[in-house]
Amino acid sequence: MLVLIWTLSLILSAISILVMVVLVLRRVVAARREERDAASRRHVMTAMIRLAHDKDADAFLVAAAGTPTSVTADASSEFLGLVRGEEREAVLEALLRAGQPDFLESELKRGDEVRRLHAVELIAAYAPDVAIGPLRGRLAGDRSREVRIAAAIELAKIGTVPPLGELLDRIGYRGQRSRRLAELFRLLPEDSVAELRDLTRQRDAPGFLRASALEALWRRDGLAEPSVFVELAEDAVPEVAAASLRALGRIGHRASLPLILSKLRHPDWEVRMEAVEAVGRLGDPDAAIAMTDLLDDEQWTVRYKAAQSLLLLGPVGEATLRSVALEGAARKQRTASLVLSEGMPA
Repeated sequence: MLVLIWTLSLILSAISILVMVVLVLRRVVAARREERDAASRRHVMTAMIRLAHDKDADAFLVAAAGTPTSVTADASSEFLGLVRGEEREAVLEALLRAGQPDFLESELKRGDEVRRLHAVELIAAYAPDVAIGPLRGRLAGDRSREVRIAAAIELAKIGTVPPLGELLDRIGYRGQRSRRLAELFRLLPEDSVAELRDLTRQRDAPGFLRASALEALWRRDGLAEPSVFVELAEDAVPEVAAASLRALGRIGHRASLPLILSKLRHPDWEVRMEAVEAVGRLGDPDAAIAMTDLLDDEQWTVRYKAAQSLLLLGPVGEATLRSVALEGAARKQRTASLVLSEGMPA
């Protein structure tokens, strides 16, 4: 029995030593690869700088041929963000000759989610005849919703995107959230505005989707038709009502002030927060008393926004804050004092 125990101990010790050796070797190999890739990156980046300066594409192609394609892709992604006009076009043309779009297409099919997102954004920098096919392929069948949204955004920038209904069917949205949807909606062509407006009124659509459509509408030209924001400020879905109040404040729709004031007592704290911020943006000194009550709101964010909005109301609001900071209840005092010390919000 003792022999068996000793034998087992020796075996386990040998396994431990072997595992340690393997880990050390992997670390050494990884470190050398990182050093090699860093050197290759500097080499190809230098070649791109020279290419942008003197348009010597042949010298760049020689450098790219001796550099791993993935390293060239990473370096070009950074470099393209720094150049414009003819310099950018010269670099893109050279990268096209070096086979970068082919590499990016393979990344779109076989890379992990992060690499596919990176490839979507980079391939979109090329001419539409190079980018549209791969981007449509990702929109139609990528397994990641974020990649599908990224592909839709790049297609919208190019100016070739499906109608909104088809677009949402391809992206998929039920039970999932992404703030990039608002970015996508803002990039849709002008003839999609009516579809966006209809989407905001679809009661069976997820609240975040309708809110994203509302944000896109007011960022486009909220003053063109503010009635949709007035209507949906009464929506039963708090996320939609909050987005509508935010829009009314941002576009400066003073006629909606009574409606906004009525939402200061809404049971949902996000609606109260957007209402109080909208009042501050509209700048009605008569709202100071109503705002003061919210300095004791149970939600910190609402209290803070109420104090900031009071400051935006001018001398009346600032005097109210100073009075509360000296004589109000403890929670009101703390909030008022904090905002007064910070000064006028940006």
